[in-house]
Amino acid sequence: MPVLLSILTTARLTRASVALGAVADVWLVVLLTRALGNGSETGAEVLPLWFALAASALMAAGFFTFGCVLNDLLDAKRDRALSPERPIPAGLFPPRDAVLLASGCLLCGILGALGFGSRATAIALLLALAILIYDAAAKYVPAARLVLFGALTGISMLVPNGNFPYAIILAVAMLQSIATATAAYMVEGKRPQLTPRAKFFLVLGVLLMLTATFAATYESSGSREFLPSGMTWQASLLPASIFVAGCIYLHFAARVKCEGDEHRKRGDRIYRRGALWRAMTASAWLLAAGLAVEAALLATVASLGFGAMAVLRSLVPAPDAPPKWR
Repeated sequence: MPVLLSILTTARLTRASVALGAVADVWLVVLLTRALGNGSETGAEVLPLWFALAASALMAAGFFTFGCVLNDLLDAKRDRALSPERPIPAGLFPPRDAVLLASGCLLCGILGALGFGSRATAIALLLALAILIYDAAAKYVPAARLVLFGALTGISMLVPNGNFPYAIILAVAMLQSIATATAAYMVEGKRPQLTPRAKFFLVLGVLLMLTATFAATYESSGSREFLPSGMTWQASLLPASIFVAGCIYLHFAARVKCEGDEHRKRGDRIYRRGALWRAMTASAWLLAAGLAVEAALLATVASLGFGAMAVLRSLVPAPDAPPKWR
């Protein structure tokens, strides 16, 4: 039981189940690049499949968990008052060990990116800088926090292939990240709240981010293809329907009334389901492109990962939060 508790504590600190969504997004880029290609001879195309998938998973999970652990380290003092059930303030994970874990996660992310070449490494370093900006400053401004959270998804997807030509796929993944983070932000009752002014800047930031994504993608790849070759508009309705269904769920989930510690629990649940939503959408993109085997592979790995985390949480329930003064 102590071993299981240690594993669960580490998984809670790194948000391992949510990291599976980031891995699914990156695998989508790798698998589409290998199957459809754009003649750029990127690492994702020339590397052995097993190596490309392993390196991209290491990169995506490494940077995601680095950002999560760094966030908890910087918020340790605040969490002692507002969220004492978190692993660091609860004494389940010493700050010194958390520093070592964050450093190890960052190293894993960089090592994973190195396998795709020098350009991928440069994009990975940009991703690390963006994570630092997010954790140190941007997360305290609602609009900047949510827009940058989505931008982090897009940057990580470009690491295996900086010339990825399908901007619509990047845009959908970024919008999913923003929608999930916004719903969790609202249900957790974060401060400062999303005022009408903050929502205006959020929408403006999203529009600017999407415009920059399409412009940069077209400029770097030289392609004007809106959808992968061979994918019809009718086939694209499959990922589109999953995207819309997820948005509807988040719309209602963000308005659930919570009391006490239920805010944080529901927020964590939204993040986990949002990660599963991203994995399902990534699998649907592959299926729509006629890559049934690749879609089955991604869906199977994601299902096994989410299932393993659910079993672990059921075997070792998270500790109750310490008593709070009301």
